[in-house]
Amino acid sequence: MTELHTQIVKASIFRRGAEVLRRGQAQLEEGPQTLTVYGLSGSASVDTARLFSQEGVFCSDLRFMPQYDEDAEDPKARELREKIQELEKQIEVKELQIELWKANGDFSERTSQPVSEVQDYIEKLAGRLETLN
Repeated sequence: MTELHTQIVKASIFRRGAEVLRRGQAQLEEGPQTLTVYGLSGSASVDTARLFSQEGVFCSDLRFMPQYDEDAEDPKARELREKIQELEKQIEVKELQIELWKANGDFSERTSQPVSEVQDYIEKLAGRLETLN
């Protein structure tokens, strides 16, 4: 089995994911081989992984299979993953706030509701959603 250790060369961050370009070198022999690629994120989608090689080298029948060793995970990577999960929760709460604001925050048709109740509702909405999360 051949090992390929990679380093990040370029990254593009999007709202729902990222595109990461990694580079590394491995000495390959002619014929079928298994290449283990190190440095990939545990959250990487193997369906979107691609392998590029130098001119004259052809790769076929590629199959990507993730293998995770949680105990061997880099502490920095674990900390970043936890931060990402927390940010995703915060984004979800904010999206719920927008939905509820649109659904329940239109008081234009409600003529019998006192202004103080409307103001109280608006002020407490964010806190209620944070509590639900």
